[in-house]
This record gives sequence, structure tokens and C-alpha cells, in this order.
Amino acid sequence: MLVSTQRTSVNSPLNTPKTSTGSRSNRSALQSFASRFSAALGSSSPASIGTSVRTAGSATLERGRSNSVTGRAQQLLSSAGVSRRGDDTAGRNLLEIPMDQPLAATKAATAIVAAPKAETATPAMPRYGGPQDSRDGVSDAAGKVTASGAPSVVRLTNPVANQWGYTGEAAYNPYFITPSNPLRDGFVAGFSNWFEGNHILGISSGDMNAGYSATSEGAQEALRLVQQYDPGATLGSSRFGASGGPWLAEKDTREIKLSNGNQLNAGLLLGNYYNQGQGVTARSDQTLKLAIKV
Repeated sequence: MLVSTQRTSVNSPLNTPKTSTGSRSNRSALQSFASRFSAALGSSSPASIGTSVRTAGSATLERGRSNSVTGRAQQLLSSAGVSRRGDDTAGRNLLEIPMDQPLAATKAATAIVAAPKAETATPAMPRYGGPQDSRDGVSDAAGKVTASGAPSVVRLTNPVANQWGYTGEAAYNPYFITPSNPLRDGFVAGFSNWFEGNHILGISSGDMNAGYSATSEGAQEALRLVQQYDPGATLGSSRFGASGGPWLAEKDTREIKLSNGNQLNAGLLLGNYYNQGQGVTARSDQTLKLAIKV
């Protein structure tokens, strides 16, 4: 946060050495403002006219600028999952303190600018305002998240009512969609928290597409889905580049080991089943069965 004050002109009467009563009055007003300005910053030393003060908030903006390879033209793995972070625009959070501002009001304004934004425990799901059909239901279990912010999914006792009459496994998922509650971005609350970053080192470096890197919570959900059709499936992992080559990932990627010996990437499985966080459909079941070869 940058805090700036009004600057006085070189030809201002405040800079002209005079011994008149008016000059002493101006100096008195200036000293009064300097005292209020210093108090607003929480500093014990008096602030001078024209001083710009950089607080911890603005330093954080500079530290947030990325020097990683994801911001460069050359990338090892280029995909929609690789994020780019641009520089922050200068001049934000600029607080102007007028000369005639009371001390209490100045402190209040400073607190409003500096106060951190509160985080909500449960993300708000986007509402659908389109046509509704009485045959379609909505689960009240949707929108719940774990302590990490990842989706908290528990198989429903009864399938979500729908005009198709579908009763497959997907219908027992809180995020099963219907024509009255269709696919949409952000529907699966906390979906991105099922994934984590994984850096790759080598002759060039980059970040793996996060869609390949499920967290431990994400892998557990992928295992739950698979075990509906293959109860003997277990968790496994592998590391990109471990068998040799010019690149090596910093962390293992989590996988699902099937009873037949095949392995499925847990992150890709979640992305396909949940339609990248937009919801679950009857096709989700069909795609999962094909992957498992049921």
C-alpha cells in the first residue's frame, strides 16, 4: 500500500521564510498535519511533506511477481493447466490523506484499505436461473468442503431425482446434474483443491499440468469411484522421469492400481468424471467403465 500526501509547490508561501503571524500560522497547520499523518501510519517519528511510505502490503505485491519458467516463452509441458502470473499494476491501494482530514477518520480509512479480505469456509455455488422441471431434484449435500477446501463427497442414500429416470452410480453423487441443474463452471465446490503443483527439473524446467497431479484427498476420491466397479483397486504412484531421461518430476503422481494390473492417473480420472468441476453426468459412469474395462 502506497500512502502519499499533498505536495507543496516550491513557490508556496509555506516554503518562503517569513516572520509574519500568517507564516507562523501556516507552519503550525503544517506541523499539525505532519503529526496526524505520522499517527495514521503508526510511526513514532514525524512524517515530512511529500514523503511516500511503502508498507508491507506493497512489498507483498512485489514478492508475488513470478520469476518461474511458467512466465517464460519456453515451457516443458504446455497445456491449459499451466498458469501464467503477470506483474501487478502499480498504483493500486493508493490512499490520499487530505490536509483537513480528522485523525480518527484517517485511521479508519487506513484500516479499511489494509484490512485483509475474509475467506468463506464453503464456496458459493453458481445458481442456475433457467427452466425448472418438477421431476428433477437437487442434493442438499452439494457445496460441502473439507478442512483443506476440497470437495466433501459422500455417496447419497437415494439417487438424485431426474426426468430421465437414471439410477446409475453418478445419480448417487451430490453433483449429479439434470436439465434443471445443468453443467456449469464452479458447480463442484473446491474442485481445484483436489490437485497440486508438480515441478519438473532437467535440461529445461517447467510445471506439470496440475490435472495430472491429484492430492491425497483427490486420489482417495478417485479410488472411491473406481472401487464401485473394481473393489480390489488400490492406490499407487509413479514419478515422471524416474526410469531415465533428461527430466525428472519433484513429486510422485498418484495413481489407481486396478485388479487387472493396469494403472490409471488419479487426476485425469477426477477431471473426466467430474467434467473439470462442472458436475457429474450419466456419461461419467460410462467413461469410467470404459477406462476400467468393466
